[in-house]
Amino acid sequence: MNWRMEPDSGKLAAHCDFGLESDREKFFAALQDADVFTCSYLNLDERGISPKRLAASKPGIIAHELRCFDFEGEWANFRGFDMMAVTVSGYVDAEGATDAPLMLLQVIFADYLAAYVGAAGVAAALLRRSQEGGSYQVRVSLARMCMWARDVGLLDGDALEGSRPFADVVAEADLPLAHIDSPFGEITYLPSVIDMPDIKPRFERGPQPLGSSELSWDSFKA
Repeated sequence: MNWRMEPDSGKLAAHCDFGLESDREKFFAALQDADVFTCSYLNLDERGISPKRLAASKPGIIAHELRCFDFEGEWANFRGFDMMAVTVSGYVDAEGATDAPLMLLQVIFADYLAAYVGAAGVAAALLRRSQEGGSYQVRVSLARMCMWARDVGLLDGDALEGSRPFADVVAEADLPLAHIDSPFGEITYLPSVIDMPDIKPRFERGPQPLGSSELSWDSFKA
């Protein structure tokens, strides 16, 4: 059997079929020990996994949702990813021209912004919950991240003349690489550069095969 690899270290990879009563029971059982539920799938509301349903099962849950375009209106259920959000927001025209569009040099753009904004939103919700109680919903849109960045303003290309290419800077940097074992062999990765007196960010496990874990926090603790 050929396994696909879950690309992120530190995570477990469990399958959950919401069409099966047994899997739904395991899901809601695991939810009782969770603080945050994050999801980028569409139409889970139709399977009973709406933020209201989550909050009813686990009061205090933070429901974080990510979509490409929007949560309401005619684009709400359109599937998409980073490059599509960058395109519809006008970046490829700004980088090139209407008759010769050009993707951004960094390629991945909205994904990173959405991750930072989503994490900030979840942290703000957790802080408010600690003070006031309640359950909260955090919604982030890739397209909206692009629109927000354009509102902030673009750099003048002439101002960047003479600057060194980012790839050259990275190639010369002395990166603090780390290593971790996984079912696929040793994985080399770039660890967190955040330094805290009492916390050393690290991974407990490497990437895992998809579906190789049980839908339970017990497998996370193992």
